[in-house]
Amino acid sequence: MKKILLFLIAAILFAACNGNGDKKTEGANLELDSITDSIRVKVGESTLNVDAKITYPTNAESIKKDLMELVKQIGQGDDFDGYPDSLKIDTTDMRSLVNYVVKSKAEWLKADFGEDVEPVTPMSYSLEVNVLEETDKYITMGVYEELMFSGPHPNYTSYGITYLKPDGKKVKLGDLDAAKTSEIKDELLTKVKDFFTELTKDDELNVDDIVLLNEKDGKIDWPVYGLFLLGDSAVFSYQMDELAPYAFGMPDVRMSLKEMKAKGWLGKTLSDFVE
Repeated sequence: MKKILLFLIAAILFAACNGNGDKKTEGANLELDSITDSIRVKVGESTLNVDAKITYPTNAESIKKDLMELVKQIGQGDDFDGYPDSLKIDTTDMRSLVNYVVKSKAEWLKADFGEDVEPVTPMSYSLEVNVLEETDKYITMGVYEELMFSGPHPNYTSYGITYLKPDGKKVKLGDLDAAKTSEIKDELLTKVKDFFTELTKDDELNVDDIVLLNEKDGKIDWPVYGLFLLGDSAVFSYQMDELAPYAFGMPDVRMSLKEMKAKGWLGKTLSDFVE
């Protein structure tokens, strides 16, 4: 099991680093900008490190606004109940929002975990939004978060967001044919089990003994972050602890868009999109 966890962490970090370079094809024309911010805070004898880097299109207003809303929500977190006076932000400015993320995450970590932290325990948070792929039809942004506090291991979040050109429409689960949901989820479950079979083949574990946390009556739920496009595929990314315990990682299920169209699984927007 330890071998599985080490492999998965290495794979996640490789994927995150690999996404730092902007991938473009002929005909892509979005102008990109990146904003980086960081903060270091002393907590006892330890240093709390918070970093954020956000890449976004400057000449696609709908995409920029959506990414700004995402950054604001990440800064707010799940327990946010109003902007503290010490963290005033301009919600119409990306640089202000990125600065808000690093300050709010630093305050949150310091307040929630500072008193219990041993001097040798590192505390850190990092956020990166980058371009995974850009074509003449769409741009896919990758969102990667890593949080380390006084627990036994880091927490990771990694998923993609696809915006169609030229109007910036965000690809959603609703772009699949709702009437074919059962068929698509059957295929999802098969591919998830294939992922675990491959993952455990050298560890003498039976994939049938792995309890999938969101499987019921032979069906599997959609990933909490939906789907995105990459290459010629629809990608369904499950997070840590979403399907199975942490050590089993983050299944990344891909389905060919052409095959999905042939089966009638795509709604009109994606069906028209796929040649």
